[in-house]
Amino acid sequence: MNGLEIMRAIATGAVPPPPVAVLLGMDCTAVDDGHVRFAAKAAAKLTNPQGTIHGGIIATLLDTAMTCAIFTKLPEGKSCTTTDMSVQFVRPLAPDDGAMTADGYVINAGKTRATARAELKNASGKLCAYATSGAAIFEAQLGP
Repeated sequence: MNGLEIMRAIATGAVPPPPVAVLLGMDCTAVDDGHVRFAAKAAAKLTNPQGTIHGGIIATLLDTAMTCAIFTKLPEGKSCTTTDMSVQFVRPLAPDDGAMTADGYVINAGKTRATARAELKNASGKLCAYATSGAAIFEAQLGP
């Protein structure tokens, strides 16, 4: 399967989600060519000492959305990994803010490099953080 087919299979439950998605309670809720949405529920277990959702959790949601969006553009046998990422935090998220959604979009996908952007919004649709990233595209290594 190519990347778009794999991401659609994850979104429908035909293929299990990646372990990090299970760990953080992230669900792939939308997939299109060059776009992926992940959602997660804000919860007390995701907070930092200040009582807001930890920036690393937000960055992980953004990174996942961007990398998976890039993956939708890849043919069978190719994969990608983040090489750099810049995150801008706009407003804090509280553990009772409900659903967080991260939409990732491909800016450009070449043969060996790609770029993407993402936005993370709270349940009210307010922008909480946004990011850009670069990714390396490579031959997928299957098996041991």
